[in-house]
Amino acid sequence: MLHELKTGDLLLFSGKSGPSESIKWVTLSRWSHVALVLREPRYEFPCLWEASTDATIACLESGVARRGVQLVPAPARLDEYDGDIAWRRLQDVDLEPEAVERLAALRRQLTGRAYESNVLELMGAAYDGPFGEQRENLAELFCSELVAAAYQALGLIRPDAKPSNEYVPADFSEQWERLPWLRGRLGPEVLLKNA
Repeated sequence: MLHELKTGDLLLFSGKSGPSESIKWVTLSRWSHVALVLREPRYEFPCLWEASTDATIACLESGVARRGVQLVPAPARLDEYDGDIAWRRLQDVDLEPEAVERLAALRRQLTGRAYESNVLELMGAAYDGPFGEQRENLAELFCSELVAAAYQALGLIRPDAKPSNEYVPADFSEQWERLPWLRGRLGPEVLLKNA
């Protein structure tokens, strides 16, 4: 099924660690992590662009395994991940060259950024009540913030609806999806790994 993954698709992850369980509990979701699928012409396999705390796979761009924004081989991430993984296909939209170039520019800007260290910003992403609105800050990123910024750059979701750092993995799930679409949509969750 990996050969069917294309740029713009998403993979949702359900981790078993303490932080993953906390994210799932706070957001009332099965999912604790989200990553964007990228098809790079130089690789024969699909890649994942993600902001992750996992430092077990070397980033394809830097050659270093570290926390933060990274491009990793999707097959390697699926093999090593201890948890459930689902695929959501981006549907009803063709990504034109201009959109792909905007995403490439964002990737150049964010390459090597650290994983979000501000606990208040992480907690604020899940809080949508009064006083919960945050200013976008891409100095450090967490997973759903990176995916939201990518979808905004691709012209898929409205950038003026809310800052990218106010999205959580649940926002990209089939159960809780609340994306301000401009075009396209996500298909149903297809389980790729059931741990």
